[in-house]
Amino acid sequence: MQIELKQSTAMKRQLTYLLLALTAGIIVTGCSKYGSGPGVATPVDQLPDGTFSGTLTQVHINTHTGATDTIRATTVLQLTQATHRYNVGGDTSKIQANCYGTYIADGVNISFVDSTLSFNSVPNINLKKKHLFGTYQYQYIGMKTLEIYTQSADTLQILYILNKI
Repeated sequence: MQIELKQSTAMKRQLTYLLLALTAGIIVTGCSKYGSGPGVATPVDQLPDGTFSGTLTQVHINTHTGATDTIRATTVLQLTQATHRYNVGGDTSKIQANCYGTYIADGVNISFVDSTLSFNSVPNINLKKKHLFGTYQYQYIGMKTLEIYTQSADTLQILYILNKI
């Protein structure tokens, strides 16, 4: 009985050390990204700027069946950091609408305001093609790959994986 108690105490101690190490790793990883944390600005030269080409993936989850419908399209996104303007093109025959407008990026979030939408339309609701509008999360990896994505528990998920050209 005493051996089992010693093993149990040793296992609890090892588990505690493991949890502490994992927590420290998460904190270090989270704080090492540019622009993370309050008051830390992402340098302008590290914000996405230029022309990017890649894939837009839209995933819709059916709430009744749990099945997923996935559609992909080739997309070209031009971002001009100096004027905060954007333009979307590429294969607009499937899901992405040609659109343009203004944007702002802060190192974590990127927000788009589509100038092609009228004041009477509600963005992306009952539209056949999606307009790049609203706030998304993004990662700019190695100043080369731009990933823009929705982060929600909604039934519609959108992911852009684009490479600088």
